[in-house]
Amino acid sequence: MRLFTLLGALTGTATGVLLTIWSSMKWELVTGGKDPVSYPPFIIIAFELTILFGGLATVIAMLLLGKLPKTKPS
Repeated sequence: MRLFTLLGALTGTATGVLLTIWSSMKWELVTGGKDPVSYPPFIIIAFELTILFGGLATVIAMLLLGKLPKTKPS
C-alpha cells in the first residue's frame, strides 16, 4: 500500500513541476525582470498535486488490493 502512495506522490510532484515549467515556457510573461521559470511559486502547485495523486493512488490501491468490488458471487 505504501508503495502505491509513494509512486502516486512522486508522479504528482513530477507532474506539478513539469506542468508549471511547460506552461511558463509556452506562455512567457516576464514580470519585473524575473526568469520565466521561477521555482518558489511552482512548489505550491507541485505540493498540491503530490497530495492529490498520492491520495488517489492510495484509494486505487485499496480497491485493487482489497479486491473490491466483488464481481463474482461467493
